[in-house]
Amino acid sequence: MRRVQSTTNSLHNDYVAACSTYLTSPEVTEDGIISQHEFVDFLLNQCHFEEICPKKMRLNFEKLDVNVQMKFIRGICYQEGFVDRSRCIYGLHEMWLDENMFGFRAGEDDDTQSLVQNMCSDIYPDIGQLGLTRTAGK
Repeated sequence: MRRVQSTTNSLHNDYVAACSTYLTSPEVTEDGIISQHEFVDFLLNQCHFEEICPKKMRLNFEKLDVNVQMKFIRGICYQEGFVDRSRCIYGLHEMWLDENMFGFRAGEDDDTQSLVQNMCSDIYPDIGQLGLTRTAGK
């Protein structure tokens, strides 16, 4: 049992490291936003890298499982208070209307790196269930 747990933790840690490294890389953050499109690009690139997904497979944020969408949004709008979280979500809505994208504001929050890491960690089980990354069960 310990070996399976160790493998699971290692796969989880590797996934979180790959996810947060990609999403906070200069290439992604140079425009000041870590968007839902870049998040989906990571998911697809990781899936191809792990040779799980067909090369022709396409993804878009709107077609992802609602739990994954909500965890991405909740990663950005992490505030506990209803008013603050609502303001954040409204801000994402405004970004969507203005730019057809929304996401983490790179550089605006000193905690962006840890927020992205937390989001990547929270999403890992869902991504595994969707078959988009390796888990101990596969």
